[in-house]
Amino acid sequence: MKEEADKLNMSQKDRVGFIIFDEMSVQEDLESVRDGHGLRLEGFTDMGTESEQLRVMKTESSDSVLATHALQFIFVAPNGFR
Repeated sequence: MKEEADKLNMSQKDRVGFIIFDEMSVQEDLESVRDGHGLRLEGFTDMGTESEQLRVMKTESSDSVLATHALQFIFVAPNGFR
């Protein structure tokens, strides 16, 4: 985001804003999506490798878990910059 603000030559005062977050429940759904290299599965929870390793140790299972919630963070400046 800093690089984008630098490209737009924004002043320091224009870089001040708010972080808005939104948490929502999503329907469990697993989809196969075609990309340039074949098919990939989308819909699994991805909390990063450290969180995944802790979950595997706790549950003693490496089965993937479908996502049920999403958390979105957005930076919004008064001038509309996101």
